[in-house]
Amino acid sequence: MPGATVPLGIPYPLPTDPVNVPADVQALAEKVDALYTSIAATESAILQPPTCLVTAPLQTTTSGTLAPVSFNNVVYDNAGFSDLISHPTYLVAPAAGRYLFHGTAAWAPNGNDQRIVQVNTTTQGEVFRTQTTNAAGNGITLTVSSVWTLAAGEQIFLQSQQTSPFSIDLLLAMFFITRVS
Repeated sequence: MPGATVPLGIPYPLPTDPVNVPADVQALAEKVDALYTSIAATESAILQPPTCLVTAPLQTTTSGTLAPVSFNNVVYDNAGFSDLISHPTYLVAPAAGRYLFHGTAAWAPNGNDQRIVQVNTTTQGEVFRTQTTNAAGNGITLTVSSVWTLAAGEQIFLQSQQTSPFSIDLLLAMFFITRVS
């Protein structure tokens, strides 16, 4: 069966080929199957990029200590970023690429002083941070977002800190990451 379409290479018999319908149909079916599998994989990578969202329970933050947030709930993870049993304080990039991060931390009301939320990686250190310098007794919610290039297997942390004279409850935290390229 020497005939094949030019753009996709789908095989077809030539008029001079001996008649072998089962073999011809099998060759056509295998080529169509391979093309569909390839298209489906490409579409999945485009329409469903590696994405993860984890959340954290109430936890106490000690004054003056920049510490990783400990997560306990995977809302969504289609690529294996999270293993909250083995490592509840970080996510792992499943493949090299550029990733969008979005982290949020909300503290209980207490006195004045500073609150910080930042994203760190094992190889690059601090990626991005946001902070407030005067909490003025109200509850504070901080959000940090950035796009960063990660290596496959790189660990990503959401960290929080507060500088009041005593411990403050971190009421909730969530961390979202998705590959953008």
